[in-house]
Amino acid sequence: MTIKKDITFNTEMFPLTKAIVLESFDAWTYTKGEGYFRSNAVKSWEAKKNGITGKVEGNWAPYYSIELQIKNDRLNGSCSCPVAFNCKHCVALALQWLKDNNNSQKKKIKNESEDNYLLRNDDSEEESEYEDIYKKESRLRKNKAKILNIPMKLKTVPIQDINAYLQSLSRPDLENLVGYFMRVLTKNQKITVFSPGFIMMTWKSRFALLDDNFKSSVKNNDLQSPLKIIEQINDDGAKQQCVQTWFKGYVDLITQIKIECQLRGLLELNGEELYEYYKNEEYSRVEAEHEEESNERLSSNYKSWDYDDYDELEPYEDFDLDTSTLKSYLEDFFNWIFAPVQELCEFIFRLNQCCLESHVNYLITEGIQWLIDLDLPTKDFGIDPKNISALQDLKSLIISKLSVLTTTFSNHTEELDFLFQLFTQNPSQRSADLISTQLQQMSINKENFQYFIQKLLEDYTHSPKWEKFDLLKRLINIYAPLSLSSFLYISINTLPKCPDAELIIKEIFGIIEGQPIETTLTLEPTLLKSTQMIPKKFCKVGVSIYQKTVDWLVKYFHQRHMIDHAFTLLVDFAKKRPKSFEFSHYQTIKKFIPLLANQFEPEFENLISLIIQKGDKDVKFRLLLDLGQFDKACELLKDFKTFSYSYLDHHNPQWRVIIRLIPHVSSITDKNKELMVSVLKSQITQWLSHTSRNRPDASIAETIAQIQTLYLAFKTRDGIALWQKWFKKFSNNHWRLRNLRGALSNKGIEMKKS
Repeated sequence: MTIKKDITFNTEMFPLTKAIVLESFDAWTYTKGEGYFRSNAVKSWEAKKNGITGKVEGNWAPYYSIELQIKNDRLNGSCSCPVAFNCKHCVALALQWLKDNNNSQKKKIKNESEDNYLLRNDDSEEESEYEDIYKKESRLRKNKAKILNIPMKLKTVPIQDINAYLQSLSRPDLENLVGYFMRVLTKNQKITVFSPGFIMMTWKSRFALLDDNFKSSVKNNDLQSPLKIIEQINDDGAKQQCVQTWFKGYVDLITQIKIECQLRGLLELNGEELYEYYKNEEYSRVEAEHEEESNERLSSNYKSWDYDDYDELEPYEDFDLDTSTLKSYLEDFFNWIFAPVQELCEFIFRLNQCCLESHVNYLITEGIQWLIDLDLPTKDFGIDPKNISALQDLKSLIISKLSVLTTTFSNHTEELDFLFQLFTQNPSQRSADLISTQLQQMSINKENFQYFIQKLLEDYTHSPKWEKFDLLKRLINIYAPLSLSSFLYISINTLPKCPDAELIIKEIFGIIEGQPIETTLTLEPTLLKSTQMIPKKFCKVGVSIYQKTVDWLVKYFHQRHMIDHAFTLLVDFAKKRPKSFEFSHYQTIKKFIPLLANQFEPEFENLISLIIQKGDKDVKFRLLLDLGQFDKACELLKDFKTFSYSYLDHHNPQWRVIIRLIPHVSSITDKNKELMVSVLKSQITQWLSHTSRNRPDASIAETIAQIQTLYLAFKTRDGIALWQKWFKKFSNNHWRLRNLRGALSNKGIEMKKS
């Protein structure tokens, strides 16, 4: 790297620290810039009188030019990239300057790695303080003394019940314990469990992940809530003091959430900033994928016919962001926001328990009300904010959690009506969880639960949805088990108008599984009738819900040794939908026959005739093979259409049929063998028309070997002579194809010019 320093340069005129860098950029930009810095993307920097300039590698230019200054304890400047300033290139240059400036000083710890050095705090007092602690602890270890009594006890005495142990600790011991681990993890003794900074410290790692891996941070949501610590404090005075101390920390948390929303343009009247932010993010993602794909291509040894050309990525100005991708980004963001907001709501309850009314009112009005009123500027992009389900879940969470504090109900019925209305306005899975929890926390009797369940059943009858079904199932199992039968009937009868029928039918199967067999026999006619009426658009998988129901019932009755009932179900299914009858159904019935009386055999034969006449061609073909009627199976060859070669499946349908017939070639007439040979020759001609990089030489060689097998199996004609004549002509025309020659050689067939 080229580093130029002006002779008038003084570090006091550019007092950059790691803290200023973190303060000047959001977590998303900082993380990307740190990655750029670590990959040595900074080409050079030069010290100026009031700042620095530098060059950083770019995506669509050899480098971008950057200028940085410090104004009001924040970085300012410009970058020649499309983002203009708040970009990863500025972060990379700032981190590179920090590294080079720190390296010029003589206070490096011996053998410390470059990355760990940059992670050290830039504040000299805290650095010195940490070094004193480090030396003290090292000296104590050397003397085999205890650093702290509690951690050493944890190391030496096995503790069977951690929760009981924590509850037994006094406040000073608990503070020492958490303080010890905070020092070990953060190298900062100033932050203890009873300091406001403890809250943001616990959320720091999540904010660092924000924008880089939403789904991973949501999925791996293993961070324990700081509020769990309050449950371990038995002293009411200490508990109230802790809640009061944490108030500022939670205010900082909601402020950070608001900053993240503002950064994305979610608080603007128009969606321009929102669109540009996520456009930049999606572009960076595609750019990274493109670069990774390019590297993989360069590092792999591709054969000439496997090589494929790739277009260059579009320039930033022409890059577009489709509506579905933008909606997906918004869903991910609000899913991430859900956890900290849920924690804030729980903390408000803690404040209320401690009778800190002014704190409660402040967090509601100033801290969280804006989320309830949030209306996203997305209508210009064709996205209704009400269709951002994660945002609606967030609003339902806040309203339901705070309703206990902010709404006065004269009786339980009013409160239940409020919860019912809240859920039906946004019937999501999260809302179902919230309502279920809220109902359990209410001190209501059995009649009140029955009232709520009945209202929900009536609503479900008119507007069935999976989330409503799930909530009803949970409530009925706990509070109204006698209503299960009516719930099942309503659920089954509403399947034809329920978009979530595929999910609900699985749950219905699970419920019926645990009921007496008489219940299943009673529900069976309704179940079969209702599932036949379900539209195809509700079947997200290819198999119809009616077929899934028949398959489940057949398995159910088979397990209970009601073979005749299972047999009748499959026969009725074949009569109603012969095209949907699968070969696996035939195999199941075939297993049933030996277990049934003789009177079922004629019905089985009629079923076979029906499938051969009206069934799916693939099922007919496999059925004829199973019956040993190979010539009839071969006659179906013309029903299987061919299609062009593709990488995914060059074994076209006709070829798959022939492969299955080859083992039975001795039982097939020469006429049908000639038919198969002509089909295979036609396929070879089609493949040979492809360019060398797309030609499937291995498949051509396999097909030629099959032609040889068919010719040599002729009975009424001289198959050997026919084979030699055809292959001689083929070899003279294509002997120059080196890869094909090699593939044939592997099959024991030599291709050469005669």
